[in-house]
Amino acid sequence: MSIGQTLKKYRTSKGLTLKDFSELSGASKSMLSEIENDKKIPSIDIVLRISQALGISVLNLIAEEQVKTNAVHTKAGEHLTLNDPTAGLDLQFISPYGKQSEQQFAIGTMSPNSKTRVYPPCFQNEANYFYIIQGVLNVCLGEMTYRLSKGDSLYFKPDVEQQLFTEEFSECHFVVLKVYPSR
Repeated sequence: MSIGQTLKKYRTSKGLTLKDFSELSGASKSMLSEIENDKKIPSIDIVLRISQALGISVLNLIAEEQVKTNAVHTKAGEHLTLNDPTAGLDLQFISPYGKQSEQQFAIGTMSPNSKTRVYPPCFQNEANYFYIIQGVLNVCLGEMTYRLSKGDSLYFKPDVEQQLFTEEFSECHFVVLKVYPSR
């Protein structure tokens, strides 16, 4: 199932029109229509907005449905990846499933001198962990900015606006773990 088909399935199951969903996600109605009709591939920014508005994990939105087993072997080059060239950000998901209640583990790379948009607060009681493998990553949480270097980690609840940015000569490689509350 494509990301467009998945989006439409979740949107309609919640009884949302494109107009309603546009207002909820902050993405334009025409953009959402193009995504649902597989005419446009959404950026990381749009995928995050959509998943947050629907109350589902990013993996639920982008992953093909998989049969759950005790072991999942994903070969190199087959991991789900989101790219946002505008923000200089790539996320490669290591987690095999997209259930909202399961942890999402990803490896991120961010180009030198780049920044994401400002992400709105998320009140789904989730927690984020960042660990820096190489380079410097600045994480703005509300009014506070954390400068993370190799070996540093950061834990936070995303209940404030968030933005990531790198410095002029520093490509950053990091691990991110998103944990949802147990239900």
